[in-house]
Amino acid sequence: MIVRSAKPADFTHLETFVWQAIFPTFDVEGLTEEQRGENDALVEGARGQLNDALQREGTVVLAALAPRSQSLLGYVIADGRRDGYAEIVLLLVKRSHWGKGVAAALLEAARGGIGRHRPLSAAIRNYNDRAKAFFAKHGFEDTGETVGDFAIPRVLYQKAADRPVEEPLDEGD
Repeated sequence: MIVRSAKPADFTHLETFVWQAIFPTFDVEGLTEEQRGENDALVEGARGQLNDALQREGTVVLAALAPRSQSLLGYVIADGRRDGYAEIVLLLVKRSHWGKGVAAALLEAARGGIGRHRPLSAAIRNYNDRAKAFFAKHGFEDTGETVGDFAIPRVLYQKAADRPVEEPLDEGD
């Protein structure tokens, strides 16, 4: 797998990729029409969201690609523009590559891109147990807070910044 800064050419069939990555996980029983519309909007707005992110300074967009075919396996958008917590805006992996380290590699590369000294947050759909388990496994904590103005409530997960490695003092200091 290759993880690198994303290029528009990496996303030739983006809407299909997003749809296949999120459904049926996001299409759970009991959603209202408004909530289903929010999921549909994620697919329909994927190209605009990606293009905006690629042009926005302080935002890291990374793609995971298959080494031979260069086909898209997953991507992450991390927003490091704000003071305080940087945000994992979106992390999607092709369903056939779930559990194969793609998401972990993207998350790790995104942390490197925005700076390990930065704390991170992610707003996760309240019913996405797979994403909750993934982020918890990678050191994020469920704050118990619901965030954003979404039809589908999002739970806030946060991860503290890595502590800087302390250098030993010179004996002459």
